[in-house]
Amino acid sequence: MLASLVVPARAAASPEDLFGYGARTSAMGATGATHGTGAESAYHNPALGSLTRRNAVTLGLGGAAFALTPRTDAPAAKGVLAGAAIPIPFGGFLRDRVGVSAALYMPRDLLVRARVLYPETPQFPLLTDRAQSVTLRAGFGVDVGWGVRAGLGVATLAALSGSVVATAEGSSVENQLVTTYAPTIGATWEHGAGRDALGRPSVYRVGVVFRGELDARFAVTVDGSKLTTLPIPVFDIAGLAQYDPAQIVVEVARTDARSTFALQGVYKRWRDFPGLVEPTLVCSPGVTTCGLAPPEIAWRDTFVVRAGAEHGIDLAPGVVLRARAGGWVETSALPGSLPESRAFDPATKTVVAVPTRYFDGTRLVVTGGFGLGLRHVDLDTFVQRHWVLDHGRITAFGLTGTVRF
Repeated sequence: MLASLVVPARAAASPEDLFGYGARTSAMGATGATHGTGAESAYHNPALGSLTRRNAVTLGLGGAAFALTPRTDAPAAKGVLAGAAIPIPFGGFLRDRVGVSAALYMPRDLLVRARVLYPETPQFPLLTDRAQSVTLRAGFGVDVGWGVRAGLGVATLAALSGSVVATAEGSSVENQLVTTYAPTIGATWEHGAGRDALGRPSVYRVGVVFRGELDARFAVTVDGSKLTTLPIPVFDIAGLAQYDPAQIVVEVARTDARSTFALQGVYKRWRDFPGLVEPTLVCSPGVTTCGLAPPEIAWRDTFVVRAGAEHGIDLAPGVVLRARAGGWVETSALPGSLPESRAFDPATKTVVAVPTRYFDGTRLVVTGGFGLGLRHVDLDTFVQRHWVLDHGRITAFGLTGTVRF
C-alpha cells in the first residue's frame, strides 16, 4: 500500500538545507554565515541583520528538477521566495546597530508534501520530498561593538495530528495544527584587512551559527471499526513530513565593497534522526509485537565543506555587475549497509524479508550566478548542479529582486 499525504499546513527549513536561501548566497556555494545580508540573514546568520541600513523587500522564484536513479515519481520543486529586512531606528549607542529580517519560501502547489512509502519501494528519503515544504524564518541582529555582532533567529513549523472515523452513515475528519519552533543562534567577529586597490576598506570576518533540530511530524488515526462487526484495528499513519538535523556552521571570509571570498564548514547531527515512519498498528499496553515495524537505521552524522566567491564590476555610476561562483561537498547520512525490512507476501500469506531500498549519496555541487545592483534595486540569479554519486543529478535555479527604500 502507498499512502500519499499532502499535509494542509506546515513550515520547515528543508529546502534551505538542500540548496541554501536567496539567489546571492545560493550562487556562492550556499555560504553566507559571514556575508548573507538582508532577508538572507534570517537563515544564514541572524547577527548579520545588524548590517541593515535601509528597508528592503525581496521577491523571487526558485525551483529544482531531479534526475535520479533508480527513477522515482518525485515531481520538480517550484516555489516563491519572499523576504524583508528592516533597520530598527534606535538612537544613541544603538543607532545603526540593530536590524530584523524575515525569509519565506512557499511551494507553488502545496504547503508540504509527506509521503509514506513501504521501505522496499525505491526512494530518496533525504532529497526529493525535502524540497517540498513551506519555509519561514525570522532573525534579530545587533552590533555589540568591538567588531562583534550577535543574533537570534527562529524557524516555525506546524505539526499535524488528526483522525478519520468511518461509519455506515458517513465519515468524519478532524485535524489540529501544533506550532513548533527551532532556534538559530549566530555571531560574527570582524577585523580590518587594510584597503583594496581603490582605497576601500576590507575586513576579515568569522561567523559561527547554531541551528536547532527542526522536524514536522504528522499523525492521523483511521478508525473503521464502526463499519462492520468484524474486528478492524485502528490504523496510525504517522511519521516525519520534514526533518533537518541540529547543525553547527563555521565560516571565514574576506570581504570589501566589491569582492567576497568565503570558506565554510558544517557539522550536521543526523544520528538523532528518528526515521521516516512509525508502525501503522500501535501496540496495546503490555504487548510488544502487534504488526510490522519500520527498519531501524543507524543514520550517520554528516560534514559539509563549502566555498564561495563574488566580484563586482562598476558599469556606470550606481550600476554594478556581480559575478558569483562556488560549490560544496556533502557526505551522506545513509549508512553503507541497510537492515532488511519485513513485508506481508500475499502469495504465501506470510511475512517475508525484503530489501530496504533507501538511496542517497555524497553530493558534489557547483554553483554560479550573476547580480545587477542599481541605486535602489538588486536583481540576482543563480543555478546549481548537484551530482549525487552513483545516483544522478539535481538542478536548482532561481532569481530574486530586492527593492531598498
